[in-house]
Amino acid sequence: MEQRLQTPARQGLKICFDTDCDFCKKVVHILITLLILPGTPLLMGQEYPDIYADMEAQNF
Repeated sequence: MEQRLQTPARQGLKICFDTDCDFCKKVVHILITLLILPGTPLLMGQEYPDIYADMEAQNF
């Protein structure tokens, strides 16, 4: 089953979220569970300056 889920489209998927937002954390974990995305890296937006700048600019 896991091999069938490892499609090329899912291979490069990374999810960034706001670590200061408890709602964001919960939603990200729910999405990973519901969409069956095992092993998908979760990145904390604040640890990546370019991503954090985009988050701030878009008011995420």
